[in-house]
Amino acid sequence: MAQQTLGLNSILQVLPSLSRKERKQLLERLCEYPEVLEDAHDIVLLLERRREPSRSYQDFVEELRAEGRL
Repeated sequence: MAQQTLGLNSILQVLPSLSRKERKQLLERLCEYPEVLEDAHDIVLLLERRREPSRSYQDFVEELRAEGRL
């Protein structure tokens, strides 16, 4: 898994410098590897949500307790 992540990080760094044709070819090749696509999807979700407010683990646990779910 670590090896895939390193590969994906490298791809993400190079992606902006590729031509449109090269990006299309790369993305088409990536579609052949569902596990890589899943990792890429996770990274996109993290990037999209990075500015959302966060809370501490302790706050989360207290909220669950208050709701009777823990």
